[in-house]
Amino acid sequence: MIRLILLLVCSQIYQVSLAQISDNFTDGNYTSSPIWTPSATTDFTVSSGQLKSANTTTNSNFYISTTNTLVTNCQWEFYVNLQFNTSSTNYVDIYVSSDVSNLQAASINGYFIRIGGTLDEICLYKRSGLASTSVKMIDGIDGVTNVSNSVLKIKVTRNASNLWELNRDLTGTGNNYITEGTITDATFSTATAFGFFIQQSTVSFTQKHVFDDVVIGPIILDTTPPVLLSASASSSTNVDVLFNENVSTTSSQALSNYTLSPSIGSPTNATRDASNFKLVHLVFGTSLTSGTTYTLSVNNIQDASGNAMTTST
Repeated sequence: MIRLILLLVCSQIYQVSLAQISDNFTDGNYTSSPIWTPSATTDFTVSSGQLKSANTTTNSNFYISTTNTLVTNCQWEFYVNLQFNTSSTNYVDIYVSSDVSNLQAASINGYFIRIGGTLDEICLYKRSGLASTSVKMIDGIDGVTNVSNSVLKIKVTRNASNLWELNRDLTGTGNNYITEGTITDATFSTATAFGFFIQQSTVSFTQKHVFDDVVIGPIILDTTPPVLLSASASSSTNVDVLFNENVSTTSSQALSNYTLSPSIGSPTNATRDASNFKLVHLVFGTSLTSGTTYTLSVNNIQDASGNAMTTST
C-alpha cells in the first residue's frame, strides 16, 4: 500500500512539473501560485474562478504578467473571452514571451498574440524594441473576432527547430483547434514574462476581458490516431462520418479510405465539413435500400499530427 501511494504521489508531481505555469484561478486570486503582477491593483480581479479586467479608464491600456522563462520547445495554451466586437482601439496582446515584466514598457523584445485589431484577427507578432517595430509573423484569418462575444481557446507551440504554430478554437473548449499558420523564427531564445496587455477605448469596452486556464509547459505530442465514432445516413446516397478529433483534409477526402458494403463500394465524393473538422460527408453513386444493414469500413484517416487509424467499421 505504501509503495502504491508513493507511485501515485510521484506521478502527480511529475504531471505538475511538466507545466512551468498552470493557473485556472480557482484559488480566487492572482497573488499566489503563481504570482501575477498587474499595472495597478485595480486593473484586474478574480471572480467565479476567472481573471477579469476591472479597469474603467477610457482610452487607456493596462496589463498583468507573471514570471515565465520557458520559450523554446514548449507550448502556451489559454482561454480568452472578449465580450465585445474588437477594433483597432480595442484588442488584447498576449505576450507569450517578453524580456520585461512591464508590458507597458517602451522597449520590449519578444513575441505576442494579438486578438482583434483593424482586421479582427488572431495573429502572431514579433516585437524588437518599440511597439512600432512589431512584425506580423503569422497572419490569421480576417473577421474571426468581428462578433459581440468571442469565446476562444488559443494554443501556440514552438518546437526545438524554432517552428512556431498558432492554433485557435472558436468554441473555447480546446477540442476544435484550427491552425492559423506556421513560421520558423529564432530571434529570441530567452524570456522573462508572460502576460496580457489590454487596449480599450470607450466605456462600453471596459471590464469585458476574461482569461482562464493558462498552461505553459513542454509540447504535448499527439501520438493517438483518430477513432471512428459513428456513421449515419442523411439520405439514400449520403452518409455522415464522425471522428473523435479533427482529421486531415487529404486523408479524410481520399475516396479509397471508405468502403460501404454490401454492394456499394467507395464513395464518389468525400468532403470534410467546413466548420466541424471531425465530420466528413460521403456521397455514394448507388442508393442505399431502406431496411438493409450496411457496414462502413474506414482506413488510414489521419489527424492533424499525422497519426493514421487502422481499419475501423
